[in-house]
Amino acid sequence: SLHDWAGLWSQAGLTLLRVLAATALASLVAIPLGVRLGLDAGTRRWAQHLIQIAASFPATMLFPLVLGFWLNAGLGMGAGSAVLMVGATFWTILFNSMAGASAIGLDQREAWAAFGRRGWPRWKDFLLPALLPDLLVGWETAMVGAWNASIVTEYLRVHGATATAEGLGATINLATEKGDFSLLTAAVLVMVVVVVATNRLFWHRLNDWAKKLRD
Repeated sequence: SLHDWAGLWSQAGLTLLRVLAATALASLVAIPLGVRLGLDAGTRRWAQHLIQIAASFPATMLFPLVLGFWLNAGLGMGAGSAVLMVGATFWTILFNSMAGASAIGLDQREAWAAFGRRGWPRWKDFLLPALLPDLLVGWETAMVGAWNASIVTEYLRVHGATATAEGLGATINLATEKGDFSLLTAAVLVMVVVVVATNRLFWHRLNDWAKKLRD
C-alpha cells in the first residue's frame, strides 16, 4: 500500500541521517590523521602496515561490546547505530586522505611554506582543494559501506536481547526473520534506489567539480 511505501521511505531517511552522521564523525579523525601520514613519507611507510592490519580486523566482533557500553550508559540505539557505522566508514576515508595527501607535490608544499599559512586558512586554501577529488571518492565509498552496515548496526542481538533502531536496515532484518519476501524486496529496492540516485545525482557531479577545481 502507499502507506507501507511511505513508511519505507521514512525509514530510509532515518538510515540516511545515520549514514551522514557516521561519515562526519569518521572524517573528524580520519582526514587529519590521513593528511599527517600522507605528507610524512617516513611515518607513512611503517604506519601503513599497522593501519592495514587494523582495517582487516572485523569490526562486527566489537559491536556487542560497544553497544553494551552504549546502552548501559543510557544512550539510545538510534545514535548507537550511527556510532557503530563509523567502523564501516573510517578506514576508507583514512586511506583516501592518505592517498590524496601523498600525491601533493614538493613544489606545492614549498609554496605553502612560503605563504606561511597555518591552521584553517592552510586547510581551506591549500589542503582541501588538493585532497577533494580523493576525499570525495572516499566519502562516496564510505557511505555505501555504511548503508550496507546499517543491516547489521540497526538490528543487533546482545546478551540474548534484541536491540533495534528504526531504519531500513532493521526492516530488512525483520523481514528476513519473518520470511516476508514482499517487504524484504521492497526495502532492498528502496535502499538500492537511494544509493544509486545519490551516487548519480550528487557524488558524480561533485567529483567532476572537484577535478576542475584541482586543475
